[in-house]
Amino acid sequence: MQTLTALEQIRCGGASERHGIHLGCVMDASDFELSRREKRCAFNFLPPELLMEIFLKNTEPIDNWSDDRLTTARYTSQVCQKWRSLVLPSTCIWGRLLIMHDVEKATDEWREELRSRLGDAMLCITGFIRETSSRSFLASLLNEKWRNVQIFDVRISRPRAPDAIWPTLHSEAVNLETFRVEAYYQVYHSTPSTSRPIFDNVAPQLRHFHAKSIIPFSPVAPWLSNLRSISFNSTHDISFIFPILKLTPLLETLEVWGNILPARVVIHEENAEPTSIHLPGLTWLHISRRHFIEVFSLLEHITPSPCCGLVVTWMQGRETGTSADIERMYAAMVKWISAFVNSHRPTFVELKSEVSSDPGESSDAHFLGIRGVPEYPHRKPLFEVKICFDDPGGYFALRELATCPGFSFVQRLTLAYVPETGDELLPLYQAFSGVTKLIIIGYCDSMQAFQHDSRLQRQVPIFPLLHTMQVWVLEDFPASVGYMFDFLEYRAGVGLPVSLLKWFGNELTQDQKDCLRQCQVDGLVIEMP
Repeated sequence: MQTLTALEQIRCGGASERHGIHLGCVMDASDFELSRREKRCAFNFLPPELLMEIFLKNTEPIDNWSDDRLTTARYTSQVCQKWRSLVLPSTCIWGRLLIMHDVEKATDEWREELRSRLGDAMLCITGFIRETSSRSFLASLLNEKWRNVQIFDVRISRPRAPDAIWPTLHSEAVNLETFRVEAYYQVYHSTPSTSRPIFDNVAPQLRHFHAKSIIPFSPVAPWLSNLRSISFNSTHDISFIFPILKLTPLLETLEVWGNILPARVVIHEENAEPTSIHLPGLTWLHISRRHFIEVFSLLEHITPSPCCGLVVTWMQGRETGTSADIERMYAAMVKWISAFVNSHRPTFVELKSEVSSDPGESSDAHFLGIRGVPEYPHRKPLFEVKICFDDPGGYFALRELATCPGFSFVQRLTLAYVPETGDELLPLYQAFSGVTKLIIIGYCDSMQAFQHDSRLQRQVPIFPLLHTMQVWVLEDFPASVGYMFDFLEYRAGVGLPVSLLKWFGNELTQDQKDCLRQCQVDGLVIEMP
């Protein structure tokens, strides 16, 4: 079979693999002789239509903004004459490559060359807006081609950077499908006032609206009814959010963000909209830095799909709530998580202990985070909640969560810095009856409970299917090793030995290696870095 010489020569890591197709980039196109390369390259036997499909795949935006899609397209056009004749005149390719942090590094000549290649194509504008060069280019481009913008997904890292684009954003957005604006500073609170609503209330194709910046919009805008995802920011209270949710029956993703500072205004549950909000397509709800009463209101009034993932982090106002209020909030949270776990049956879960350092919490608040780990790295968690050990009903909520049958499908369990809590977490550990691999991070204090509780002698041991343990960096090495080998010896003694113990992380010292060698359990294989 003929080798793909040209393809191999351009595969140099310039772009991420997407959809199993990877073209990479040319380091120096002048190093190749086009005519000779064309004769050897099997890609020349592909029809132009298929080549264009491959080129377009390499222009698709992905979550990781460090990819080099623009560079890949430039170098792809230099591989051979055939590819050049396809790429250069393709306005749809260049229209997808308006990446602001790449544009700002380019020369004025290249920016204008890029603009000239856009034609009347639909535009995808993404990336960081930082320097004056990219801001002025963007303002000019939007003023000229706003009606062609299909995706507008930018992050603003300089004060007053968006000022020049506000007038354009209040024009009709007839082809806009995704609108996402984030800002990393507080100056954006002074958004210029205008008598015209955003998009002039005309955005018939809009499906995703995420404005963590303070961008006012009408709660009765006609484009709301078509949304599949929406974000609310710290200025939107429950009385603003609920009426909008009633207008978004097709919603799949909902994000409700608060402020890093404690909320100044708290919307109490009794003032919330009393009727249920049915969102049958909702598969993702993320609430961060909102008052616990707002969290309860959202969880209590929204009826999602049975497989809706839930992330709740850094709730505020817990310290001022009554025991009954806190318990009701946790009960609603457990109901959502249980429904998801029973429906989705995750196979990888992480339990992580954290001490709050958030301005809205006391310095000694201790939390147990429960997170469904996604199958692929860098993806959002399947679910994540933090339950405070110190709260009234905190341990009760964990015990209620332990009754969820879906946890028996978990095969990998991570315990990260989980403290020794006596019997309090035993019901939760027992829920993970299908675990085959246990990952320990930080320290092993929690393992004391696995074999020392007298009640366990009359029950099936925790993690009956466990055969592998992975250990990352340990604090208080001698004590942690002692707890761990007590557990391993206990397992061997009840006829359920662990067969493999793997160490990861920092290189072990000679003393630590000697310590491990002295702790032997029959049938146990120890792998050390």
